[in-house]
Amino acid sequence: QTAYLTDRVLDFVADRGDRPWFVHLSYLRPHPPYLAPAPYDTMYDPATVPAPVRAATRAEEGAQHPLLGVIVDHPLVKAPDDDQAQRAFQATYYGMVSEVDAQLGRLFDALGAMGQWDDTLLVFTSDHGELLGDHWLVQKVGWFDTAYHVPLIVRDPRPAFDATRGTVVEAFTEHVDVTPSICELLGGDVPMQCDG
Repeated sequence: QTAYLTDRVLDFVADRGDRPWFVHLSYLRPHPPYLAPAPYDTMYDPATVPAPVRAATRAEEGAQHPLLGVIVDHPLVKAPDDDQAQRAFQATYYGMVSEVDAQLGRLFDALGAMGQWDDTLLVFTSDHGELLGDHWLVQKVGWFDTAYHVPLIVRDPRPAFDATRGTVVEAFTEHVDVTPSICELLGGDVPMQCDG
């Protein structure tokens, strides 16, 4: 899916020629079902992945809060009990992330080859993080940093942004501000329905 979506974006951009374009590229991975194509499926050795951040037992983790006490055992969001299964899950997830990285690199290289790199505003983010076994949970459930701490990378190639290029912002950002920010950067009006 990731390579396919990249192919379709590259086809679209090539078809636009010199005309302006906008693309919302939404990679479906990493996301359940947790499967990575070759070579990403074996890129990470399960024996080398870090241990999840969690209490020694589900019961101990769940004792922190009544809701957590219920969801640590919920079949849709509970992490694997078996250490090998947990490590294989993590290794597969890392492989899916690496595939996205590789496809973004392919997209960026192609934009450069098409002469579009220096004319393209790029915004990279994610809708949520992945608990990946932390707190005995998977997916995005819960109130932990790993569920909410997602990348937000903005690259505006215009010289006006050279002074802040490479800046890392440690403050909270909110996704509600992404669309209005893109509109402002492109010189458009912010739609009335935007709260950001």
